[in-house]
Amino acid sequence: MQRDYLKSIARHSGGDCRAAINDMQMLANNNNEITEESVKELVDRDKLETINSALVKVFKSTDPNVALKAFDNVKRI
Repeated sequence: MQRDYLKSIARHSGGDCRAAINDMQMLANNNNEITEESVKELVDRDKLETINSALVKVFKSTDPNVALKAFDNVKRI
């Protein structure tokens, strides 16, 4: 069970070790244990994306909402 929670935290952090450590620390400070509910409550981070990754979302997605929101987090020059 704990292994599944760690995998969820790792996926949520998107490969950012500092983000994963911060998430685990926050969860431990709140409950002193990591539960399925607490992992589900983790807030998504605002991540800046490149124009290329936004275009990939637009052209590969079958969900119109994903395509519409693809450019929301593109870093502006």
